[in-house]
Amino acid sequence: MLLQPTLLVFKFENFVDLSSDESNPDLYDTQHDCRENRWQVTLYPGGISDAKEDGWVAIHLSFQSYEDDDSDDIDDDIDALKIGVSVRNANGIAVVQEDCENMNSDFNLCYSKFIKRSRILDETNNILHDGALAIYLTVQYKFPANELYHPQSILAKNMMKLLKDEDKADVSFDVRGKIFRAHSLILHANAPILSYFLNQREHNSAVAINDTHPDVFHHVLEYVYAAIVPPTTVMIKLGQELIDAANRYGLVGMKLAVEKVLVQGCVIDNKNAAGYIVFADAMSCPLLKEYAVSYFLLHAADILRSEHSRQLRESGELMAELWKLMANENVESMTVTELREELGKRGLDIDGSKRALVLRLEGAKRQKVE
Repeated sequence: MLLQPTLLVFKFENFVDLSSDESNPDLYDTQHDCRENRWQVTLYPGGISDAKEDGWVAIHLSFQSYEDDDSDDIDDDIDALKIGVSVRNANGIAVVQEDCENMNSDFNLCYSKFIKRSRILDETNNILHDGALAIYLTVQYKFPANELYHPQSILAKNMMKLLKDEDKADVSFDVRGKIFRAHSLILHANAPILSYFLNQREHNSAVAINDTHPDVFHHVLEYVYAAIVPPTTVMIKLGQELIDAANRYGLVGMKLAVEKVLVQGCVIDNKNAAGYIVFADAMSCPLLKEYAVSYFLLHAADILRSEHSRQLRESGELMAELWKLMANENVESMTVTELREELGKRGLDIDGSKRALVLRLEGAKRQKVE
């Protein structure tokens, strides 16, 4: 249920006769808002602190959640508050207005210079009503988006309808023998590379696409038209094909979405880690590459002995990068004592500078995995 802004009115009768003693604990009024939270305004007719001698009237505003036993609920209410505290004249016009987005961590606000006492007593201002001073407090709660109804956008739905409307399509793609109809204006706006292909064709013939599977191209068009990515299961199953197509046609958002799902789906294992490193490097997918490399470092010996790592081993640049990572992770961070102990266990020479010890141990590790 939507809660409307609440107006609370705190009245202090016979204001002229009220004691100006700062320590007077009786000058307060309490009200409850639409959420049954309790608000209390304490009035200091003679002011407080340094402003006392300057003729200021001060107020202290405090808040207490109706669920005061649960501090988390209090914090939620406090963070969601916007308040306004004011004094109004007989015409309802605010003479003084103070606003605050939320209460402080102690759930209190103090206005030591709220309004001049002389201003209240000046009858021409019409502030006192039958001798009473009224403090008005407006309380608003900021609602989370899920508490307020908002219709779903029909844009994506309409764009998908347009994609399926072949009668209004003006271009076509021949993807390994399967024809896909599309709209040149949409391609021009959302897929410039596919639009460029249209300009290279002869007359109005279909653009031939031979390096992408029809199932993958179907998902490409859905993304181009409505920014719809495939279901997670499809992204895991066709992950590399989808990334390759997205990269080929300049659909960065689609590529990043599939890359994220592959990492979250824990698709890396001993058989495909090397292949994913090569693939992610070629497709400029740093998140996927980082994940695959991290897995590789944990299983380097097994992976490099596997026939599945042939393509990785043939890449001198990638192997140099991996050797450096393995060396940094396992060798360069070691102390001289640790290096000598490790070399000693392998029956190797432990004499020399730290750099010599590092290189010796790196060589031994490299020889082991090779």
